[in-house]
Amino acid sequence: MTSRHAGTYRYRRDGQPQPVEEPWTWTRDCLQGQRLVEGQTVLDLTARFDGAHCRSFDMHWSSGDRSRHGRYALAGTQLQWTLDGVAAQMTVPAEALLFPLLRAATGALIRQLDRGPRPVIVPDIRPDSRQPLAPLLSDREASLMAPDDAGLQCWRYSGGEYGATGCDCWLDAAGLLQRYRWASPQGVWDVRLSPP
Repeated sequence: MTSRHAGTYRYRRDGQPQPVEEPWTWTRDCLQGQRLVEGQTVLDLTARFDGAHCRSFDMHWSSGDRSRHGRYALAGTQLQWTLDGVAAQMTVPAEALLFPLLRAATGALIRQLDRGPRPVIVPDIRPDSRQPLAPLLSDREASLMAPDDAGLQCWRYSGGEYGATGCDCWLDAAGLLQRYRWASPQGVWDVRLSPP
């Protein structure tokens, strides 16, 4: 990863362009990005990294008439988070990883999963969540598949919402996600990186 990198992930479902995109900028150890749906910001996030490890992030999430502010921080086995000013913490496994939901952070996560399954912590943004942004912990793993014709590494990423079937993620030599494909119950999502 260069000291500064930027781009936008654009979404398609079943081959049709969707009004979803994720513009982002990565500067040294800080990732800033948004998820936009029909031009409206549904996720606005700033994550801080120590190498490939996400150590903390601040986010604003909105969906319909619901909106929340959250902050997550992982130090050793202690996960601390604040939702709309209310603080909480819990003990997590020592090998747990924190993932800030943006596609631009996927490559860093996958490269940490190449040695075997690990618990991954994500904020809950499921549409039916009773506690939006509360932490979800699930075991995830990644396995390297064959390189594609463009020389990208293809990884099968599974666990969490992807289940045992998983999704496919293509990374470039620097570990940046170039493409993501998931056959979800709602259709086949195909997300690709384009210049900013």
